[in-house]
Amino acid sequence: NQFGNIAVDDISFRPGPCPVVPQTAAKDNGDCNFEENMCNWSNPAPQDELDDVDWARQYYYDQSGPTIDHTRGDGKGYYMNLLPNTPLILKGGTRGWLVSSRFQPSPNPQCVSFHYWMYERLIDPAGLSLGSLRVYVRLIKPGKPLSPLWRLYNHQGERWF
Repeated sequence: NQFGNIAVDDISFRPGPCPVVPQTAAKDNGDCNFEENMCNWSNPAPQDELDDVDWARQYYYDQSGPTIDHTRGDGKGYYMNLLPNTPLILKGGTRGWLVSSRFQPSPNPQCVSFHYWMYERLIDPAGLSLGSLRVYVRLIKPGKPLSPLWRLYNHQGERWF
């Protein structure tokens, strides 16, 4: 929207704890750089009623998101972006979920890594803000809620982290 942009790129899952320094993504079930397609990632089905706005695979063709993607480092690479020009994004509490495929449970630690872009064009302390980017895990068991793993709020800069 005109206030800013949240995007993600280069998602990776791997067994074991996360490394201290970034690694090159492996070709595992949850890995995706979005260059060819959305891999095993999707928007929830409308009947699930989880979100109000969808994520879309995009590149810098419409100038609504980052000018470059993280994978290629140019304007021709793809990343996931909340659909631009969606009126609902202006409403507080609007949600857009990007859902992975199911993973086999493991008693050992698992690592998720990704790059994000959280840029707010106009920063007004009294007005609407960009919002947050959050990561949750959901166990596929009755009565098990979503468990938050990570969250970040508002403007972080006009670059990939």
